[in-house]
Amino acid sequence: MPHRPFEYTLFAIIVFNCGIMAIECPAVRPESPLGQFLHWANAVCTGIFTVEMCIKIFAWGFVPYIKQITNQVRASARLSVPWRAVSEGRGG
Repeated sequence: MPHRPFEYTLFAIIVFNCGIMAIECPAVRPESPLGQFLHWANAVCTGIFTVEMCIKIFAWGFVPYIKQITNQVRASARLSVPWRAVSEGRGG
């Protein structure tokens, strides 16, 4: 049974993260204050989503967690972040 405040909090973070991604564009320079904010806000959201995944794996177990298709998509997105950061030259 899902814990409603936990789910609603994560939903609010998802909406915030969508807003962050919508603001990102080539016109925003990475070294500008806005660019730095967007970078770190995205990193924090990714960290929160990774912690969420770990909590659910701990609570449900790996196999029951990964059986759900939505969790498979989430896990693949979380695991792709380190490789994407390295390929972009940020190193993490």
